Amino acid sequence: MARFLRLLLGAAGLAACVSACSGSEEPSPAVSGGAAGASGSSGAAGSAGEAELGGAAGASGSGAGGSAGAEADAGSDDATTDVALDASVDVEEGGSDAPGDVAPDPCEGKADGAYCGGALGVSSSKLVTCEADQTLSTKSCANGCLQTSIGSDVCKSACCLAKPPGSFVRGYNACSSYSGGGEHYGIDYSSALGTKIPAGMDGTVVKVVTGYGNCWGSGSGSIACSTSCMAHYNMIRLKAACGDPDNSKRDFYVEYAHVSKIATGIKVGSVVKKGQTIAYVGESGCASGPHIHFETMSVAKGAAPTVHTCGSVDPKTRYCP
Repeated sequence: MARFLRLLLGAAGLAACVSACSGSEEPSPAVSGGAAGASGSSGAAGSAGEAELGGAAGASGSGAGGSAGAEADAGSDDATTDVALDASVDVEEGGSDAPGDVAPDPCEGKADGAYCGGALGVSSSKLVTCEADQTLSTKSCANGCLQTSIGSDVCKSACCLAKPPGSFVRGYNACSSYSGGGEHYGIDYSSALGTKIPAGMDGTVVKVVTGYGNCWGSGSGSIACSTSCMAHYNMIRLKAACGDPDNSKRDFYVEYAHVSKIATGIKVGSVVKKGQTIAYVGESGCASGPHIHFETMSVAKGAAPTVHTCGSVDPKTRYCP
């Protein structure tokens, strides 16, 4: 019995020894759980190291989160850099629009109205309309631009003569006699007293005569008017801006005689536009009734014009088509 008990105790001790020795090689479930926890901590530490080196693969969730955070930070930096670069470019491009780099508007400081380009420092063949210190419109003038005295410049008209108002009464008959005495160096057009007379061409007013009334019947015999009466009448004379329509190398003058009065604001030196009212039909001087005596002269450049001579030309040879 005693022997049996000794054998039993010996077997139990052997079993305990085997269990204890095995415990040093295979951890118990509790110990194994602790090891897993340690492994998790180790993974977190490893991921931090990899992020510092630029790595993205962590062994644990903590490591992966660190890597993702690093990438997000990097993306944020790139966005900031892009914005800064874009802003820099915008500032440089905007600098080209600085006021100092922009040419001033040619209308700056000008009163509202139309101006020939030459007066504004642009092409002289342009007509520039100004409004509120700015260019409203620009027009090309086929015949050039005319600086006028009517408050606004205009494009030049075609170089031809516009027929005056009224009905034809008597034609050009220079240097040959006709019934009634004397020579007739122009064309007469009958019209109602006070009818507006428009300029037949663009030009400059070079002579104005006023102050005379009608003196018809002052002559004797078959002559209706005295010599003095024939020489005194109201009139206005223009020098054409384009010269003689038949020869631009010659000067050309247009005279309207027997007028009643000159239009307001028109005087010697006025630059007028074709079609602009310059005078009114009258019967001053030797006139049997209201009409216009229309006379034209073609002379050498710079030469003085003379009326009632064989140097006058037939006006209808210069009429516009």
